[in-house]
Amino acid sequence: MTLNLMCAVLIFLSGVHQRQVYLFSLVVLNIVIFFFHLISWKLHTAINLAEAMTYSDIHSGLVLLAIPIIFFTFSRWCEFKYSNSLTILLIVIVATLLAVSSFTSYSIRYDESIKLVNYKSIFNDNVALLSGVKSNISMLFYGITFVTWGCLLLFAIKFYKQQQSVVASALVLLLITQGSVSYVGYKIDQLELALFYIGGLPLTVFSVFYTLFIFSSYKQKSASLIYEKQSNLHLQQAITKLAEGLSGIDSRHFYEEIAKILYDFSKANYILISTIKQREQRCIDTLVALKDGQIINNFSYALCGSPCEIVASNEICIYSDNVASLFPEDKMLNDESIVSYIGSPLLDESNNAVGVLALLYNHAYKPNSDVLNAMKVFSSRAGSEIRRSNLQKRLERMAYFDYESKLPNRARLLEVINEKYIECKKNNTNAMFMLIDLDCFGDINRKYGDDVGDQVIRQLGLRLGHYSSKDKFIARNSGDEFAMVLSNVKGETSSVLNVHWQAIKAILSEPCIVGERQIKIKCSMGAVLFPAQIDNRFDVISSAEHAIFRAKESGRNQCALFDPDILAKIDFQKELAADLAQALNSDGQLSIAYQAKVTAQGEVIGSEALIRWQHPQKGNILPSEFIDIAEDCGLIHALGRWVTNEVCKQIRQWINDDKPVYKVSINIAAMQFDNPDFIAFICRTLEQYQLASKYIEIELTESGLLTDITRAVSNLNKLRNIGISIALDDFGTGYSSLSYLQDLPLDVLKIDKSFIDNLSQARSAELVRSIISIGSHMNLVTVAEGTENIEQVNALKAMGCDYFQGFYFCKPLSADEFMNYCINIKKR
Repeated sequence: MTLNLMCAVLIFLSGVHQRQVYLFSLVVLNIVIFFFHLISWKLHTAINLAEAMTYSDIHSGLVLLAIPIIFFTFSRWCEFKYSNSLTILLIVIVATLLAVSSFTSYSIRYDESIKLVNYKSIFNDNVALLSGVKSNISMLFYGITFVTWGCLLLFAIKFYKQQQSVVASALVLLLITQGSVSYVGYKIDQLELALFYIGGLPLTVFSVFYTLFIFSSYKQKSASLIYEKQSNLHLQQAITKLAEGLSGIDSRHFYEEIAKILYDFSKANYILISTIKQREQRCIDTLVALKDGQIINNFSYALCGSPCEIVASNEICIYSDNVASLFPEDKMLNDESIVSYIGSPLLDESNNAVGVLALLYNHAYKPNSDVLNAMKVFSSRAGSEIRRSNLQKRLERMAYFDYESKLPNRARLLEVINEKYIECKKNNTNAMFMLIDLDCFGDINRKYGDDVGDQVIRQLGLRLGHYSSKDKFIARNSGDEFAMVLSNVKGETSSVLNVHWQAIKAILSEPCIVGERQIKIKCSMGAVLFPAQIDNRFDVISSAEHAIFRAKESGRNQCALFDPDILAKIDFQKELAADLAQALNSDGQLSIAYQAKVTAQGEVIGSEALIRWQHPQKGNILPSEFIDIAEDCGLIHALGRWVTNEVCKQIRQWINDDKPVYKVSINIAAMQFDNPDFIAFICRTLEQYQLASKYIEIELTESGLLTDITRAVSNLNKLRNIGISIALDDFGTGYSSLSYLQDLPLDVLKIDKSFIDNLSQARSAELVRSIISIGSHMNLVTVAEGTENIEQVNALKAMGCDYFQGFYFCKPLSADEFMNYCINIKKR
């Protein structure tokens, strides 16, 4: 009974853990058996017939109750299909028998002649036992029992088929012992055996056995879990080492490190990480090879006839013994006495094998799960690195490859120039950069179309590609420009340049055949020797561009070498740009001079604001020297805003000082005028200084207006609408003046100084007279720039010129000097 209670508790705990219904029914069965043993004891110790009859009925009822529990336990355990329905049927039958026994005079076991018999057991105990004629119900009871035992035998067979041989054997043993104890019970009932009822003993033994089996399984699982945990820890340490130690290194070192980590884990005699080369003769190229933990030289071997060929079909391949005899064509296996082999494929993004990770042993070796798991992890990581490396190569090819010419592109060209520059500096050698420009290539595109032009580029790129070599790097620099970097230049520079110029000219001059067209190409070339001619690698291409400009000036189809004196000019311009930026952010260097605009009698009607730059080291720098530089480097916007702000501030000062104020013309560059914020800036500045727009005039050159005539007209109308007058500066120097003059909303025409200087010549005089006549007919005020003598003034006055500006009347003056000049003129 103690064993049954203990088994019930332990099996219940196992059932809670495993969540299996049959274990809970086994718990119930042990409780029933407990009460069976208890009632058996009570029956054997009964002191009268009535007490014995009561215990006999309970005893028989417990046996009946055990039958559906036993059936349900083992039927659910072996997953019998009709377990639930047959269990219900048994419960109905048992319940019927119990009801008949309880509510009638019939007993489950006896019908009549029932008496209480006392005897001595074989253990010399006093035992009481009922004796009598068996009832008809007992026959049904025995029949149900035999049917149940037959089902249990079928369940044992099912357990065997399910490969649960331990449970099957225990169940068969239970049936045999249960049959034996049932026979013992029959002999006891016949008073032929002086013993006591032990019918529940086989089930008790089975429960004890199963409880021990559970604990044995738990022990095995615990040991397995501990081993698995240790293996996982070992594997995790290897994976952690893989993750921590392999970041930020190149592919070669990556494969070496991954092989070393795998060696520490597996102790394989050889570890190979290889790629599969898809050639006519497919082969394996090792990325890294380890022998007994040491890096050896990479090598190649045939894929056919090796276990790697099986791995290449995306299968993990394991040969625990005699691998060399299985693959007699594999020379390495036989030469190195390899006995066992483990291979795992390295997969690309489409899950195709692109490589192999292989472990080779000089002894028989059957890998356990942790080694196989490690192989999966490491082969996955190595495969990822191969995919990353291949992707990087494709991206580099895309980034450094020009698809039209099939040559390296400008990005790769810049890298090569940088590499060669550093190399030459280190080795005290020189390289030559040659820039090749196709002459009049735009005419080909215009005449034949861009598709034809692209085909010409492809043919020329193919030719130049054949001319490239280890020492001659050729790339496409831009649309119609190619470039060549010549390494390790020795000898006289002009001779070396001429040799390659003649070769390139011959290569490119051969007609390009596009359809039925024969297109002839000529080219110009500029070259620079670096670092001998330049000190900065960033100036290599620009220096060659200056050289090619000289070649084109000589008539095209020419070659020129860079002149270092040009670089000095470039450096001066860069230095001047930096100084100008500094001057805009400091006080004192930049200033405004005002030159009066007057009538023929000298009466002041306005002035032009002229910027002046007094450099602290370089002295006075003329606008003609720095305005173009300001436009090239983007400082023209800041410079224009500075001038406008200074002029408006000065006008406000004159107004505040109650001085005579005249309209001031401000020169605006084309880039300023095209700025979308230009008009808004003018308005903000006028508002800032509270000035009327009548005090400001904007001077523009016709080149600044004609870039986009529609937008120019729109902006000019906006300026005039707010009261600002517009002057067209240097009129007559452009080729489109008369074509567009009628469309532009102007107020003033300024006649360029170049015409005034040659006014004594009849042709210039006629041009000036025409300009003044045009202005008059269009109701425009004319101003003659650069009037320096009375003869010019008189001639221009006679032609009808309105106003004058020049040294004859007034040179450019500071703000104070200009105001004194105006006051003195008024006093006359």
